Amino acid sequence: MFIRCPWVLLAIFPLSGWICNVQEAKLLFEDDFDRNESQEVKEELGGRWSTNSEKRAHGNKQCDLKDDALFLTRHKTADHGVSLVHPAKYGDCRVQLKFRIDDKRDDFGIDFADTGCKEVHAGHICKVIFRPSVVEIFDFKNGRMKKTFRDAVKANNATDEQMAAVAKWQRKFDAPVSRGKWHDAIVTIRRGEMVVELDGKQIGAFKSPGMAHPEMNLIRFSARRQAGMDDVKMYSLEQKRDARSSRRLLDVSVASTHQMAGSSVVFCVAVVAVRG
Repeated sequence: MFIRCPWVLLAIFPLSGWICNVQEAKLLFEDDFDRNESQEVKEELGGRWSTNSEKRAHGNKQCDLKDDALFLTRHKTADHGVSLVHPAKYGDCRVQLKFRIDDKRDDFGIDFADTGCKEVHAGHICKVIFRPSVVEIFDFKNGRMKKTFRDAVKANNATDEQMAAVAKWQRKFDAPVSRGKWHDAIVTIRRGEMVVELDGKQIGAFKSPGMAHPEMNLIRFSARRQAGMDDVKMYSLEQKRDARSSRRLLDVSVASTHQMAGSSVVFCVAVVAVRG
């Protein structure tokens, strides 16, 4: 973009990623699940992990540490899918992990939640679900988990207009999610957009208002039937509005003045150097 003055031509470079919106990744938690439980009857996950097994499966074990990974398996008495929960305070964020599903009926979900948000059911803000050959991204805050819509569905009086409107708050993408294979996944929420990568390739992206929710306090990992997960890391992506306050410093130097057609034209060249 150029701003023209009578005597000066200023070149303004797109430094938004450096000066206006520098983002630093801060590790919130990580777990490689490389440990064993002392017994096989009750869940002993360690750390700050919790599950919905007590409430939804009468206390029966649904999350099991084995083979240096964590496996989620819905108990036959459960009235809900398995939910594995870890507390975390974040807005923009990145989650990376390995997961696997073994049956065509299985799925694995990552749910971003704010239990303080009363506009939605159970704090559900947005979610990604991996199924065989498919990835789905949901803006729950404005869609399926919005309290007004969910209450209407529960009361069996949701209108056709409401049902149709919900569809615009979700996206489905073809994806090479194979059964019986460990996949590497990275899910990034940044500036109101969720981007999903699978085995090093971007699968889909969805920009929606719910993804711009300012602060969440939980992350949930879920399975309707069964799934495995391993090597999870979660980062918050912190905004740095002033580059001078970050650890990255920019050096901008101004080049020479060039005479052209009798007018004085100043070319400004930005030379960016990143210092750790």
